[in-house]
Amino acid sequence: MDQSMRVVRIFVASPSDVESERVCLMHVVDEINRTWGTEACCHMELVRWESHVAPDMGRPQEVVNRQIDPYDIFIGIMWKRFGTPTGEADSGTVEEFELAYTSWRQTHRPRIMFYFNTALYSLETHEEADQLSKVLSFRTKLEKHGLVWLYEGVPEFEKAVREHLYKAVRELDLGETTSVSPSQDEGGLLIFNNAFATWRTHGLYVGRDHLEVFAELDTATLGKKHLPFLIGSVFKCHISVRERWGFGFTQKEITEYSVKLIRDSADNELINAAISFLLYERVRKDISDCISILVHVIQDRKRFSASCRYHAIASLWFRQIPDEHAHEMTQLLLDVSDNESDFRFRRACARVLGEIATPEALKGVRTLLNDSIADVRKAAVWALCHAHRGIDNDEWVGLLIDRYRRDGSTKVRKEILSSLRYVMGNQRIARFFNAILRDPESPGTDKDVALDYLDRKESYKRRRRLTSQSS
Repeated sequence: MDQSMRVVRIFVASPSDVESERVCLMHVVDEINRTWGTEACCHMELVRWESHVAPDMGRPQEVVNRQIDPYDIFIGIMWKRFGTPTGEADSGTVEEFELAYTSWRQTHRPRIMFYFNTALYSLETHEEADQLSKVLSFRTKLEKHGLVWLYEGVPEFEKAVREHLYKAVRELDLGETTSVSPSQDEGGLLIFNNAFATWRTHGLYVGRDHLEVFAELDTATLGKKHLPFLIGSVFKCHISVRERWGFGFTQKEITEYSVKLIRDSADNELINAAISFLLYERVRKDISDCISILVHVIQDRKRFSASCRYHAIASLWFRQIPDEHAHEMTQLLLDVSDNESDFRFRRACARVLGEIATPEALKGVRTLLNDSIADVRKAAVWALCHAHRGIDNDEWVGLLIDRYRRDGSTKVRKEILSSLRYVMGNQRIARFFNAILRDPESPGTDKDVALDYLDRKESYKRRRRLTSQSS
């Protein structure tokens, strides 16, 4: 935040039956802050009694009124409930409106926007009919003083309030907002505290623009209670948890949170991000401490979605499976290969089995080499070559040459050629590429690979002769 941040405070008043609109409003405000607000150096603070009022003595509505500081925009929302009397007004929403309206008449502040939901519903009790009658009477009263906005359902409300907020904030006299432009630290801390309160109340994470602001805060102001909110937001934004995005938390703390998230969360996006952190972010070969939780994810089909289970398997690619877990993981992957109809699971299993590379795992790879899906066979080719890299073994070479001759998939044949072209010194491979060159029906691209291999083979032989002579 290179410039001073202008804060526009928006107070929302409503009875209890429009909770969906209140949550929707939070999303809209967050969206505007992340887009236009960032460019305009303007932050909208949504003021609600749930997040801005602390317990105190006195008449309940008076406690709320006393603790809500001046604001720039008042948003009122009603549908079928009017509310209960407060002792000073017919309902809490009405009392809040009357305070705002009194201020507007004296200072033309705050801007007042009132919305009424006209969606149909069934009246089932006399009390509901009485509440609706009061809402309609209040709406008629407001219409005499100014414009109110009618909408039918939450989607219409979202569209309308978004447009109106853009317009209202632009029309505000920038020099007369009730909020004082804070310093960088104060502004960032204010935004952080509001965002954290919203997350605790409604579970809403923030976007990257907010995280950019939070990254400038003194890490001494952040406690362990903030870790799920901050790291969860980082996970939601698909940002690598490195350096500044760790917010001063230790790798052990984030690891423990990630494992807890996988065990307890129902959010697939967060679970997948936590798996990625465990396997990708911690740049290390030893993943022993992750195996148990990954096995849990892959095994539990009822608890975890197909997306999470697939991600857990795919994330093991290019990871060294500890020897003590190789048999357990192999059995699990073979079971998945046999029982999952989605070919992506079999493709991922083939790659990871190639990483394990035990005789038991390679037996599974050879089975997948005959799969009906070309992408799975291609992955099995890669796995077989990866497992035998640096090993001159006619058995696996023969398997691939035989597969090349029988496979009708161009992508599989290309993968086989690509894998064999870097294996020098094997006479069977040399004869195979010579045969491709002599075959008039071989595709031109295959002949190019064969010619490249044979040229490099001759260079390889010359280098070996020179090395032998020099020694």
